[in-house]
Amino acid sequence: VAALLHAWQRLQALPRMQQGCDWAEWLRLDKAVAEEHARAVQRLREQCPEAAQARALGFHGQTLYHAPDDGNTLQIGSGAHLAAACGLDVIADFRRADMAAGGQGAPLACVLHAPLFGQLAERVAVLNLGGIANATLIERGDTRAGFDTGPANGLMDAWCQHHWQVAFDADGARARQGRLLPELLAACLAEPYFARSGPRSTGREYFHLDWLAPHLRGDEEPLDVLRTLLALTVRSVADALAAQPANQGEDAAGGKVQIARAAATGSRAGAATAAAAPAASKRMSFKSSFKTGISFRSLAFRKKK
Repeated sequence: VAALLHAWQRLQALPRMQQGCDWAEWLRLDKAVAEEHARAVQRLREQCPEAAQARALGFHGQTLYHAPDDGNTLQIGSGAHLAAACGLDVIADFRRADMAAGGQGAPLACVLHAPLFGQLAERVAVLNLGGIANATLIERGDTRAGFDTGPANGLMDAWCQHHWQVAFDADGARARQGRLLPELLAACLAEPYFARSGPRSTGREYFHLDWLAPHLRGDEEPLDVLRTLLALTVRSVADALAAQPANQGEDAAGGKVQIARAAATGSRAGAATAAAAPAASKRMSFKSSFKTGISFRSLAFRKKK
């Protein structure tokens, strides 16, 4: 486990490293991720008799690097090793398949949002807050669009790790102590990504502390920066929804649009983490924290058919 964690920490740094990639380490981790998933499948088979009837596995792996503007994305985890270990067909490489078909490779959880939330209203926006925020727009029960609005918890988590060596801002306690820095917020919102229209996706490769650094004077209180990063998440989400053609002149957080907040799939950075939509998950008979896994199960089922 220690060796696996060390390799993962090294691979997280690869996108911004100047030296060449350690391919031997990369390949060891690629296999190790698959083997760990195979052990999880075996435990599931032992604990759940119905799992023995599975015909295939939907396997996303772990994203290492996402570059939609270049048409490239990389997820680690060998589908071939997982298939051999489990004796099942494995459907994988979802994001690169989406890019090959002309998509952005993200967000892909949209496939589950229409059946989950499509009946709440004629028009619904489903907001998913993880490291990155993404929205699914549904009209009359059908998905109209899905896109990443920008950072959600990712920047705040990185700031907490850098300044206080904690993984996230539990319950938003630190952000509540800070004050908004309007000039910093305006500088961050001037980022060209937020003005892009049409399908778009992003990731931690773009929105990270090196991206934030040029916007800082250097004398800000860390708590104030954290509070402002929270405001950046809120403003970028609201602006992205308000910019949709059908919402011009309306309040995107109300009016004719009902927003269903899906459970955060990434880290939990205080108040930016949304509550689940429990009524919908009860109707679908699964825990809201399982949403991402079920999304890829749905994608795998479509491919398998």
